[in-house]
Amino acid sequence: MPYVIVGVGIGAVIHNWIPKEWIVKVLGTGNPFGVIIAAICGIPMYADIFGCKERITELDDLMQSVYEDKVSGEISASMCTKLLSKYEAEQNALSAEVQEIEARQLMQKQERDIYIYYKFIDKGYTGKSDD
Repeated sequence: MPYVIVGVGIGAVIHNWIPKEWIVKVLGTGNPFGVIIAAICGIPMYADIFGCKERITELDDLMQSVYEDKVSGEISASMCTKLLSKYEAEQNALSAEVQEIEARQLMQKQERDIYIYYKFIDKGYTGKSDD
């Protein structure tokens, strides 16, 4: 979870205080290493989403195990309720985090697509011939 907070903080700094022109200059078509730099910068975000999804699956397994332990009489009903509530709360928080990350990724893809489209138009590639 601390990685998520750091990642969101870095994203906020980039979004609010670093000019888009500078990002385009560093990551744009003029820099042959732009794609590599962008990929390296994006790794923590993708690592975070995969970690969250893995933990959600683990929590599903834990909840099933707790329920089976309650049915078999290995744990009390109150302990089962307590554990299930704890696991469910964590799972809900992680699911919300995954949705937020996926929404951010979609927004970034759309912004990148729009940028590429406008660059395409700016260069005069309209698809019309000069006949």
